[in-house]
Amino acid sequence: MFDHQEELDEYLEKIEELIKNKQYARLRDLFLPMEPADIALLLEEAGGEQMPLLYRLLPKELAAEVFVELESDSQEMLINGFSNTELKEVLDELYLDDAVDIVEEMPASVVIRILDKATPEMRKSINEILQYLSLIHISEPTRLGMISYAVFCLKKKKTKKNTPTWD
Repeated sequence: MFDHQEELDEYLEKIEELIKNKQYARLRDLFLPMEPADIALLLEEAGGEQMPLLYRLLPKELAAEVFVELESDSQEMLINGFSNTELKEVLDELYLDDAVDIVEEMPASVVIRILDKATPEMRKSINEILQYLSLIHISEPTRLGMISYAVFCLKKKKTKKNTPTWD
């Protein structure tokens, strides 16, 4: 993460300047060495108008990693702006637990669209997890990105009658 607000502000100014000058390759290159959580913070700080543009500059795999780091309202905004192809590309890059986390936080209309574009295997797995288990994922990547750990807990879930499923 950024050490100071000053550093964050410097990046935001640089992003704004690069967008203004339509230097998209340089903008993409600015993001490449960064951690996904830092990129997510910059996208959210840049605001709603710039976020889709900045997100679309990222390579697919990095974009998926950044997507899971975004706040759910930012994820929803991007999903609503995605074409069907873009949504499918993002879903194809997500780990199952990340897809479940996203589905759990989205409104029903967005969940239906996500499940519609997911592969049949992912859709089935998401439905099984949502119906029977509660998955808690705690991940703590280090600043250096060299060491990280993840803890997964599965526990029996109370059934919800209004959880959207898609078979």
